Amino acid sequence: MMKNEQLLESCHIPAVLRQKGIKTFSVNQNNENAYNAACMQIRQECQKGLILYGPTGTGKTHLMAAVMNNNIIKGKVGIYATVPELMDNLRRSVKEGKLDEVQTAVEECGILFLDDIGTETPSDFVIEELFKIINTRYLKDKKIIGTTNLNKAGLIEHYHGITGDRIVSRLSEMCDFVEINGDDYRE
Repeated sequence: MMKNEQLLESCHIPAVLRQKGIKTFSVNQNNENAYNAACMQIRQECQKGLILYGPTGTGKTHLMAAVMNNNIIKGKVGIYATVPELMDNLRRSVKEGKLDEVQTAVEECGILFLDDIGTETPSDFVIEELFKIINTRYLKDKKIIGTTNLNKAGLIEHYHGITGDRIVSRLSEMCDFVEINGDDYRE
């Protein structure tokens, strides 16, 4: 296995996302702002992270993967996770007595790549754990790159009021929110 492939695999990046690059993204008027924001992240011209939001199938994950792959190959340590799977891993780690290990990994890595924010069932456990992860990364000035189908108001509603406000407030300070639109390219 090539060195770059080993790096990407060690960051839990699925094989299908390892193939995504900025050059393979189809730019159009609906996604140009998101494309430009991703390019700025790749060139490391941004201190803030990035949250891409918009409808399903518009290229949010493709752009996030392009940023992720480029940063990791350049030596930035990161972890990729879909939020529903991350929450499943946290629940499992509670049962195994390893919650601290998983939390530390996602709170301490150089860049945390969160895919599908807001698609998980917002139980009390999920909301509390997500808040702790985001808050710790906020306090330690650690970057988050993420995707979601929800805008800020939708995220606040999804995460139930005051905790939703806190999650979105911290993400807003930590990340640029950039909308991406268009048709579902998977159809």
